[in-house]
Amino acid sequence: MLKTLLISIFLITSCSNLKVRTADRSKSTPQKTESVDQTEILKPEKPKVYNIAIIIGPGGAKTMGSAGVLKLLADEDINIKYVSGLGWGALPAAIFANNLKPHELEWQFYKLKKMSLRSKNFMGSIRDYLDPNKVENYTKQIFASKKIQDFKLAFACPVILKGSNSTTLKLSDQATKGLMMCLDHPPLFKRADHHTGAALSYGPLAEHFESKDINFIIYIDSLSSLTVEDLSKVKLGSKDKAYWQRLLKLNKHYSEHSDFTFTVDAGNYDLFGFNQASGLISQGEQAAKSQFKSLVKKLKE
Repeated sequence: MLKTLLISIFLITSCSNLKVRTADRSKSTPQKTESVDQTEILKPEKPKVYNIAIIIGPGGAKTMGSAGVLKLLADEDINIKYVSGLGWGALPAAIFANNLKPHELEWQFYKLKKMSLRSKNFMGSIRDYLDPNKVENYTKQIFASKKIQDFKLAFACPVILKGSNSTTLKLSDQATKGLMMCLDHPPLFKRADHHTGAALSYGPLAEHFESKDINFIIYIDSLSSLTVEDLSKVKLGSKDKAYWQRLLKLNKHYSEHSDFTFTVDAGNYDLFGFNQASGLISQGEQAAKSQFKSLVKKLKE
């Protein structure tokens, strides 16, 4: 009996030792690992960096609404590399490019409340176009002898010389002289003898921007609510009427085909409403606030 018990104990102890040794061997055996193909590890893509250019569309006094948009873009530190303007849009573009201070732009527009840029005849009656001398004096008060190439931000505005079908971009020159050529187009001014502001020339600006590594264009549209019928308040000759019909059509095209467009509702303001800066700037601020999220979304695509 005792012999049988001893044999049983021996067998149980031997089995236990065998399990421990087997477990130890399994722990000490190196585990095989699957090799990782390094080519399959994808590096995270860097977010695309946009070099942004702004084009302020034409529209006489209506373009003062762009000040509200520029103010928000500056506050949000948007990567603006170039600013330009078509027709009268060149003025707010130049003021902003000069020192990058949106509040300065607002101040310069508020000063127009006390000024009359309209022409008068010898009887003192107000004419339906601006006085070039008054406009030139106004720009001289802003820029003095400053040159376009000395602006803090790159600036351009298009001009068409009479007798030439090609567009020239004002990239340098004395600021007032260059602007007076860019701003000059009917019905704001009488037709000039030797040049006209190329308010229709979006294409040459876009081509120039591409050569400067600009990859995103923001268009500020102040004319979307204007129709040819609205222009009936301004006396237009047949040439000027045809010009504005084409301008309004192209403005819509520019708005639709830019990378992003801020649309400022300036419908209640006329082309000569230079004494209504406060309301127009407020409209620009409202447009910027309501449309800025869409811009951010576009830039993240």
